[in-house]
This record gives sequence, structure tokens and C-alpha cells, in this order.
Amino acid sequence: MPTFEENLAFEKSKKPFFNKLYRNLGFEIISRKDCKEYDCKLRRDGFVFIVEEKALRNLWDDICIETIQDTETNADGWIYYSKADFLVYGMFDDQIIVYRLPLRDFKVWFEQNIENFKEIESKKGWGITINKIVPIKDIPNNLIKRIC
Repeated sequence: MPTFEENLAFEKSKKPFFNKLYRNLGFEIISRKDCKEYDCKLRRDGFVFIVEEKALRNLWDDICIETIQDTETNADGWIYYSKADFLVYGMFDDQIIVYRLPLRDFKVWFEQNIENFKEIESKKGWGITINKIVPIKDIPNNLIKRIC
């Protein structure tokens, strides 16, 4: 089982992949920040897009949504504090699958359906996090697009 530090290093190691993907899709990378509110800003056709990135080992049939970042402080998870326009969710194995979700619209749908999703606790973060497991097949087609 990877440690927290190994998971952070894995996510960081995927930034060049995401950068190349964005460029191949016609985006200019304006900035990359290590901040809580987003991971990068992109520009295309005069519009700026703020992106939250997630990179996971292995291919999954669901996505993991952090609702509580740390149970000790009851701090909100990234689904609530992210300022991103889009969630870019990558899964890396022998095959690579990347999804794009409009975060604000997805969040509305997620909150309307939150009770339908299995909850799991993870001790692999800053503290104990609470996550909801959202089956990809359950996400409406207008809220998820495979981009790679």
C-alpha cells in the first residue's frame, strides 16, 4: 500500500502528462500552483479555465470524491473548497483514462445524490478523510466526458 508521500509524488509525476494533454487539446497553460483551491489555469480561445486534477493508480469503475479532508478538524474536502471550473480525473495503468467534468454542475448533481454513494474512510492523507465513491456509469453523460 503506497504511503501518503508516495501518493503525493505519484500525483506530482503526472503533471507533465496533463500538461502535454492540455497542449494537445489546444490549451495554453497559464499557471500551475500548489494551492488548495486549484491545480492549474488554462487558456483557449480567449477563455480562462481553472482545473482541479486527480491522478490515481489503476483503472477504476468509479471516481472518489473527498467530502471531508480531515475528520479531526472537520475540514471540507476538495469538492467543496475547490475554485476550479473543471475536474480532470486521470487513471493510470497499462491503459490511461482521463475524464473531464464541469465541477460546479457535477457538484450540484453530486449533492442531490450524495446519499446514494458508498462512503469510505481513508487514512492515507493529511489525516483521516471521508470520501464518496461515485460509479462512473451513474454520472449523467452531460457531466462527464472521456478526453483520453
